[in-house]
Amino acid sequence: MKFSRPITSNMPKRERYTLYFEALSRVIKERHDWKGSYDAGTNWCKFLHQDDAITFNLHIPRLFCYTARFPRGNNEVIAYLRIRDNHPLFDHLHKQRSEIDCDFDSALDWRAPSAHKSRSIVLIRPGSIWDTEHELEEYGEWHIETLLKLNEAFTPRIKRWLACSQMQEKFYE
Repeated sequence: MKFSRPITSNMPKRERYTLYFEALSRVIKERHDWKGSYDAGTNWCKFLHQDDAITFNLHIPRLFCYTARFPRGNNEVIAYLRIRDNHPLFDHLHKQRSEIDCDFDSALDWRAPSAHKSRSIVLIRPGSIWDTEHELEEYGEWHIETLLKLNEAFTPRIKRWLACSQMQEKFYE
């Protein structure tokens, strides 16, 4: 992953985030025909300022999204699938946890905190937005690979679940 201009050691945090996520968005769209990125209705740079993240979807109802993050920028790089509104979809996927974890060759972090409406399936690696340009390029490649792997593991299951849910709703109408 290449940036539109060099990332220097004295560059402000917001500028680093902007360059990183612009490059990530560009590369994932170019290389992998991901249908687009969105930010729940705001300019992603503005959104980025709040959460240090960029979110991708696949034109499926805004029930779920894939997100790349540097939480607070200081010690980890995260890629995750977030299921909104404490939806039963999370429970459906959680029942397939061992099969899905096997797809990843490792255990995923399945987060279902009671205080939040959203549920997420998370992959974490060490890293910081303050690291070198070369390291940030590596994180970008990891984000792309991980987001695509999440997409490959979860999107078909989600589409099947949505199709079954819609069929059940029609049956009971």
